[in-house]
Order: sequence, then C-alpha cells, then structure tokens
Amino acid sequence: MARIVCGVINYNYADFLKECLQSIDEQVEVDDIRVIVVDDCSTDNSREIIEQWARSSPHQTEIVFKSVNTGPGDSYNQIIRRLRPEDEFLAIIDADDYWLPRKSIAQLAAFGQSPPTTAVVYSDDLVLDNETGVLEARRVQSPPIGQGAIEHLLTRHVFTPLNSTLIRAEMVSEIDASLRVCDLQLWLATAKRGEFVYCPGHYSVTRRHKGSMSLNETLRTDRLTILGRYASNGQERSWARQRGRSILKASSIDGPQPPVKAYISYIFRLHDVKAIAFLVARLIPGNQSILRRLYHYLRR
Repeated sequence: MARIVCGVINYNYADFLKECLQSIDEQVEVDDIRVIVVDDCSTDNSREIIEQWARSSPHQTEIVFKSVNTGPGDSYNQIIRRLRPEDEFLAIIDADDYWLPRKSIAQLAAFGQSPPTTAVVYSDDLVLDNETGVLEARRVQSPPIGQGAIEHLLTRHVFTPLNSTLIRAEMVSEIDASLRVCDLQLWLATAKRGEFVYCPGHYSVTRRHKGSMSLNETLRTDRLTILGRYASNGQERSWARQRGRSILKASSIDGPQPPVKAYISYIFRLHDVKAIAFLVARLIPGNQSILRRLYHYLRR
C-alpha cells in the first residue's frame, strides 16, 4: 500500500529530469510513497538518468520505458493502470517541473480537514522562466472552486496545473489518449465524482521553456472535442458553448482548414448554431462577403 503514488511523465526532458525526481525524494514527513516513471520513448539520455536515480531512491519505484512514442495521454493512462486498489492518493508531474519539499504533507493535511467527497486538493504554483531564471508566484485564479468546478472548467480555463494537485486515487480514470489535452479531460471527469478543495500556498514549480506545449490548432480542436463530450445536460452545454466560442474566436479565418469531423461533432453535441458560420467560412476558400459576414456574426 502507498499513501501517495507519484507519477512522472517524461519525454526528452533529460535536462530537467534529475531535479524533478530529486524533488520527490525530498518530500518531508511522508515516507509512504511509490513512484511510477513513464518515459515516452525519449531519444536523449533520460533512460540513464532514470535508472541511476531508481537505484538510490528511498521509495518503491516502477519504471516504464515505452518502445514507441505515443504521447502524454497514453503516459498518463499507463500510470492509472498501475494504481492498486489500496493506493490512497495520486500526484502527477511532468518531468520538466518539480515540487517543493512540503507539497505532499500540506496537501495531505488539507484532505484530512476536508469532507470525504473531496476528489482533488489544489494549490498555487511558481513559474520558472528557464531562459531568464526568473521565478514568479502564480495564484490560482478562482479559489475556492468547491462544487463549481464543472462550470469553471466548461466556461473558462483549467484553473490549476496538474503538478500542483493531489488526487484521491479511487476517483481517477483513464482519458482519451488520442487527444493532446490531458488536464481538461482529467478535471472534467473527476469533477463529476467529487469536489475540489483549495490548499493555500506555493508547493510546485512549473518550468517555462521552448519545449513547453503551446496553444495551436490541434490543441484548440482537442478542447472543442472535450467540451462536446463532457457537457452532458442543458446547463453544461450552455456553459461549454461560451468556452467553445472563445476558442473559435482565437482561430484565424485564414488559417489551415480545421478537422471537419471534430467541428461538426462539437456543433451537434452542443447545439451551437453560431459555430456553423465559423466552420463554413473556414472550409470555403475565397473572400466572399457573405462568408465574412457569417464569421463576424460568430465573433459577436
């Protein structure tokens, strides 16, 4: 039995990996930790670093070296599949980030003071600019979320990075590994099972660097797919339409053609008639004034 299972997701983060793994070993006042490291077929010297760390770590370790690069969603699912029925909590971190020593004990204490319906404890984090070395504090934008997590996720944004959370293990489930957006899937599924509780303090460091995932057309499309999939009633569909339209507005009408299947699925799942104008304007080339009017109607 492990009180906390720490899952580490790595792909070509050899430059940061050692600091991440050491931050797990340096968690204070919590000895009952099991660590699962999933390496997504890295081409750098990550394997050497992981194996060297595992030989000296005081914790139980399980290492997964994938033979094919399958993306972060599959790496997350690999961790979920290795949870045991007796495991209590799960903490996941990308290997380019790291934790501060009191993260685990502070968030365990928050769980102890919260109702049994609590699914996630989340905290503020620090953002490290890898180019300048500047470390700045970042506060969660809307604490406390509580039972309003679903509305917040569907209308606004993911309010906390995965590395600043502790999750009740029995409330997590696998996600769609074909989508690049993992955190939004995880939080929407978890929010339907329990509450989110805010634990004040900065206990994790998110690293900002050139390899960090940025918003692009693939991520926008994935978010539309997720919104359509998880909005299961009229109120949730209304919330999701608000967020969906803001995502569509961020796309360029002159950009590459969108994945038609994903957009149509979003439109029909959420009954978003306005989004039809955007899709038509994107699919038909040219500068016809009618299409431009349709597009600007969507943006209102």
